[in-house]
Amino acid sequence: MNNLNINSYIGKNDGDTLSAAQWNSLFTDIQSKINEMVPKASGNCFYVNGVVTSPTNGVISLPAGSTYTLEGTLNGQVVIDAQTQPTANTIVHLKGVNIITDFASGIKYLTPTVNTGFMDLVINLERDTINNFVCNTVATIADNQEACLYSMNNMVVQGVGYLTCVNKGGHGIKASELRITGPHIYVEASHDAIHGSSILDLDCGTFFINKANDAFGTGDGGTINIFGGTYYAYNIIENVFDG
Repeated sequence: MNNLNINSYIGKNDGDTLSAAQWNSLFTDIQSKINEMVPKASGNCFYVNGVVTSPTNGVISLPAGSTYTLEGTLNGQVVIDAQTQPTANTIVHLKGVNIITDFASGIKYLTPTVNTGFMDLVINLERDTINNFVCNTVATIADNQEACLYSMNNMVVQGVGYLTCVNKGGHGIKASELRITGPHIYVEASHDAIHGSSILDLDCGTFFINKANDAFGTGDGGTINIFGGTYYAYNIIENVFDG
């Protein structure tokens, strides 16, 4: 990803306006880089808090309630294990991550049942870093599907980095209550691009959705709150906003 030129997109203020063509150009380049990367990524060079960490049966399992910085390429999945109640949020800094997986999700916040009231997962995209998630397993649309970034409880996605989520068998980003503020996000998904089962808060990010069932969705009776941001949605099968 080092050869990808994103300089013209960095340092933009909330009031700046970029055309759909400009964003499309950027994310076309990102997708091309992903397509180049996936067949070559046969090994792992993945860092957790600066230490090379190898998966076991494709999974890197981390206890909930701590702070982590993730970097590098992983063929597999990161599971944040909150089977027992953590006393603090789990904060994950993404600092140039490429996760390519045949699992249903790239990063999964695991709790005993969905929406158990546990502490939140906070995903922070480090400034100007590019972070890519590709879930390769094709599946028919179902309401209980996971996502490239998936929390069984609540999740916050924040920061001023770049995030690409491509999921051939589920959602792009999904949580029970989901708040996104700040980043530049590109999503392709077979189901919803961005899904908050009960609440979806969207604020001051740039969202480029290119192919999804719903671009932004909730479960039955869910609420979408839009506080700001710039939105592009193309090739949507059902609804841009479904909540």
